[in-house]
This record gives sequence, C-alpha cells and structure tokens, in this order.
Amino acid sequence: MKTKCKNCGGNISYSPKDIALVCSHCGTKIEINSSRCGNIKLDYSIAAELVHSASKFSHCKSCGSNLFTGEWNAITRCPNCGSIDIEPQSGSQYKPHAVLPLTITKEKATTLFQNFVNEGSFRPRDFKQMAKLGKLSVFYAPAYNFDAKTNTHYNGVGVTTSNEEGKIVHHYHKFNGNMSNSYSDVLISANAKIGSGILEKLAPWDYRKLCVYSDEFLFGVVGSDINISHTASFEEFKNYVRNSETRKVKNKHNYPRYESLNVNTQIEKPEFNCAYYPVYANYYSYKNKTYACYINGSTGKVYGKSPKSFWKIFGLVVGIIAGVVGTIVAIALAAGT
Repeated sequence: MKTKCKNCGGNISYSPKDIALVCSHCGTKIEINSSRCGNIKLDYSIAAELVHSASKFSHCKSCGSNLFTGEWNAITRCPNCGSIDIEPQSGSQYKPHAVLPLTITKEKATTLFQNFVNEGSFRPRDFKQMAKLGKLSVFYAPAYNFDAKTNTHYNGVGVTTSNEEGKIVHHYHKFNGNMSNSYSDVLISANAKIGSGILEKLAPWDYRKLCVYSDEFLFGVVGSDINISHTASFEEFKNYVRNSETRKVKNKHNYPRYESLNVNTQIEKPEFNCAYYPVYANYYSYKNKTYACYINGSTGKVYGKSPKSFWKIFGLVVGIIAGVVGTIVAIALAAGT
C-alpha cells in the first residue's frame, strides 16, 4: 500500500471521521481494503499462532514498547507511557485478526479530556493548568477476547458462630455442589505494558463493528505490539475464570468464614480472537507524580485518575462540621427558650 496520494503526491493518513484514508493536501479519499467481520472467534484448541511479518517499528527506550504505524509517520511520543525517548528499529510484527476502527476525532478527544480536567470539584487549581500541557496521543491497544463454558464441582466447610451462655461456639457446615456458567467477551491484554484493567474501564466495546485487520488502519495511528502469546493469555483467562467461579460459590453459600473450600473448574469449548482497540492517552505530571487519562476511541468514554486538593477537602469538612455545630446550638437555644 502506497503512503502517497496518487493525485497530488501528498501524505495520506487514516481519518476517524471518514473511516478511510484521506490525503492531507487535496482531500482525496481512499477506501480501506477491509470488511466488517463482527466478533467472530476461533476454536482455541486448533488455533495457531498469529501471523507475523517483517516490519519497521519505533522502540520506546523508556517502557520497552514496540510501536507500529504507516511508513511516513514518525512517532515522537510513546502512547503507552508518554516518553519521547524513541528510536527506530526493525524486526517482525504479529498481526491481530481484527481491528475496531477509530471513530473519535482528535478534536473530540481533546474536548473530552478538557471536560475531564475541569469537572472534578476537588482537583487543585494549578493542576488544571498543568494538565493542559499534556499531549494527547492515539494508539491501538491489542487484546485477546475469550469465550468459554464452564462446569464446576465444589465442596467445603463453612463456619458460623453463635453466643451460647456467654461463650462463642463455632458451627461447621459441610456443603458441595455443581454449577455451569458461560463467559463471553473477556478481554485480556496482548501487550505487557497495557493492563487489561484499562480496557475494562473503557468498556463497553462494540464488537459488532470489528473489521478484518489491515495495515491501512495504522496510517497515522500507532499500533502497540502484540508481545503476549495467545497461550500465555489463555492462562490468564483461566485464572480469571477460576477466581470468578470461587466468588460465585462463596456468594451462593455466604458463610462468614470457610475452614476449607475446593473448587474444581473445567473450561470447555474456549474460543478467542485478537483485535486492536482504539485508545487516546494523555500523560501529565503534577508535583513529581505522573497521571494518565484514557479515552475509548470508538465511544468517547473517559477513564483517568487525578490528584485531590487537600485544602478543598479540608474546607468542605470544616464547613460540614460548622453546619452541624450551628444546628445543634440552634436546637439547644430553641429548647432553652
């Protein structure tokens, strides 16, 4: 795929507004060679490793991320950590099965970030000024999406207590059972630098709009490398399922304490796919601490953390206490009268 416009020779890049490649000079639109595939998954038991090919990429010397994009697009800031310590390298790139196209423009994302900064009541005044200095970057975060059915057998001993004539008496309750459950669309990050929790916080994702992966989606948008295999990711998925099944058992029997609990879960018919999900990120510092704001590049949902002003919280607490004391005094005076 050529990275120059056939009409004027200008640079072409991906346009979130058009979901197509657009020339920055003459506005010529080029349809991306892809089609919507939806949330189709592969049988994990027969799936092979992802396809990979030789590629040039940018390497972040700060966090170790490898970043892919169109040939002419120079990466100046790492979207995973905000560092500008970037160097060109070459190697092989694993390609996902699908991509959820970026549809939120940078202008819209900038507005969403500004709203995030200004909405907090307890944020320091000078923080709002510092946050505006951050630079918004966009990237595709790779993740595996798992489905599976489970059959679980469990047994254990629950403990309750009672007070009998001033003495604490422990009661032991044996229990066992079976349960079946289904899990769908469990996202596990395919990049060691991007936690699965970030993608969960930015959910929901519209899997119906997933398209067959094409390199053209990376013209002007950074793609983070896939550095976690589907087998390693499946192990994380299994841990997620087992922990979830254990919580369900405890919620079902609801004993305050368990002397023993054995939960044996069999995972059946696992299916998965690997896709790119669009994310805007902004990293900013306040008093030597780094904060981040993330924006879902397809829905505009925002997730981030920010500092709290001690003096604003202190003022609120003092105001509440003063109000309570004033009310008590007024009631006492009224009663005395």
